[in-house]
Amino acid sequence: MKRILKYTVEPPGGASMISMVKLPQGARVLSAGVQSSSGIVIWALTDTTANVRPVNIKVIGTGWPMVEDELDGYDFLSTVVMPDPDKEQGIFPDGLVWHLWVQR
Repeated sequence: MKRILKYTVEPPGGASMISMVKLPQGARVLSAGVQSSSGIVIWALTDTTANVRPVNIKVIGTGWPMVEDELDGYDFLSTVVMPDPDKEQGIFPDGLVWHLWVQR
């Protein structure tokens, strides 16, 4: 059965800034955004009967240095603006702008 489902993008560990999300095989990632209780989330069109596979989401902050070929094998997904830095929000630092890329 086809459904649009939400998946939380956990904060990546270390310097890699890659978060792994488990999606059904053939899932089509539609967009990303911020939800107060979850932080950064993605929505994907999925087949709920398909086997699950890991998909890497690369999270890059505005102005961060990047290696020339760092985005090879990734497609741009979305830019996410975190809420006001004066308010506590989710698990990613507030007030920053994140750019998400999804593994092909």
